[in-house]
Amino acid sequence: MPPRRAALASLLAVLGCGHAPPSLPVPAASPAPVEYRYRVAATAGAAELSVEVELPPGGAVAQTWVADPTLQPFVHDLVAGSAGALRAVPASAKGWAVPACAGAPCQLRYRVLLGEAARALHDFNGALAQPGGMLAPPSAWLLRPELVHAPFALAVTASPGESFVSGLALAEPGGRTYRGDVGALDDTPYAAFGRFTVARHRVEGGDIDVAFLGGAPTPAIERWVDSALGALAAYYGRFPIEHAALVVRVSPGSGVDGGHTMGNGGGSVLISVGEGSSAAVLADDWILVHELVHVSFPDVARPWLEEGLATYLEPVIRIRSGLCDADELWRSLLEGLPKGQPEGGDGGLDVTDTWGRRYWGGALFWFLADVEIRTRTGGARSLDDALRAVNRGGGNVGKRWDADRVLAMGDAGAGVPVLVPLRKRLGSAAVRVDLDAVWRRLGVSLQGGRVVYDDAAALASIRLGIMGRGVGGPGGGAPPR
Repeated sequence: MPPRRAALASLLAVLGCGHAPPSLPVPAASPAPVEYRYRVAATAGAAELSVEVELPPGGAVAQTWVADPTLQPFVHDLVAGSAGALRAVPASAKGWAVPACAGAPCQLRYRVLLGEAARALHDFNGALAQPGGMLAPPSAWLLRPELVHAPFALAVTASPGESFVSGLALAEPGGRTYRGDVGALDDTPYAAFGRFTVARHRVEGGDIDVAFLGGAPTPAIERWVDSALGALAAYYGRFPIEHAALVVRVSPGSGVDGGHTMGNGGGSVLISVGEGSSAAVLADDWILVHELVHVSFPDVARPWLEEGLATYLEPVIRIRSGLCDADELWRSLLEGLPKGQPEGGDGGLDVTDTWGRRYWGGALFWFLADVEIRTRTGGARSLDDALRAVNRGGGNVGKRWDADRVLAMGDAGAGVPVLVPLRKRLGSAAVRVDLDAVWRRLGVSLQGGRVVYDDAAALASIRLGIMGRGVGGPGGGAPPR
């Protein structure tokens, strides 16, 4: 999964004005919202986008506007100035030096040849043509003022008969206008244009816009999507982000073929599925839940924490929602976690970023943390509580937070200091964990290719708690708060 980016700034609210009783001073009016207002219109297939930006009062000073470097060659005809007096601004290697605007309102206008960009780049992080649609995150086609942090509002008009979907945050619940921080427009959640329908799924805590590119979903695919969304919401006690987009590429064949998640100001998941996938094939899929776990966790600039969490938590979430059985959960850990142990020459998880260390070394960290929290609290708390505390504190894929901050929030939620010291131990040095001893205490092993359980083991109750069969609420932790 590509790195995910920074937190967005809130739009300023209008508090209004009024008159106080005669004995009190009259309160001053609150300042009007200051934001950059983007309006985008797409031609058929999003071959070309016409973008108009209304600058906020005070934003009409000389500014350098920049684009994604790979997309800049496809930006044309930028003009700027007050309404009715727009002048061409030539591009340079650094962007566009937009002069101060004397009139009001001040505007920018430009065109993006997105179809040409897709043919040249063929990159879903920039522009990628798909059957029935075009994938292109807003960071690919929204220019931004350099070194400026201020709110923006975005309204997109698709070509007649076509749709637009984005995982950016909504300006208001249930709306179609998006919001964010112009300083975070260098990297945004996925978006798509094209001939597809967008269905807004309301899950407790969030609105998820689901779009199917390339074909209509079968009932089995729709159930697969609904089950994964519901499983994530059940784990957290609500959907972990207020708005997200799930873009499903429907292609010939069967099976699920990879997924990606992007954040920064919202969250989007992109996943591919074969139109011939049966209910049985989809029941075996782990990829969609893995990607959705990413939506629940901030970008902490430590891939092993992010990918490790999704690797460990995915089968836990699935077993608790009835999407897999106990053998699948424990087999994945018994066979997978040894791949995360350090090899010769490796450093700690903060130092060595190989495939094994990133995915399974990170999963080992979260697994050990879960076991330790449960053990130290007698099963009253668990990793569930730590992760819910981070999420209740505003942490999700739309935010970029420091790893120390996130782990400290998790420890506070769990009620015992486990995550921070464990990160210091495993992050800085190549520590080999005696997994055989852990398995014996949990009472689980592989024998002749079969998963065997020992309910008389010292920590058998912890093993059951991880599966959601312990005391104290879902997963053996305290109920969601």
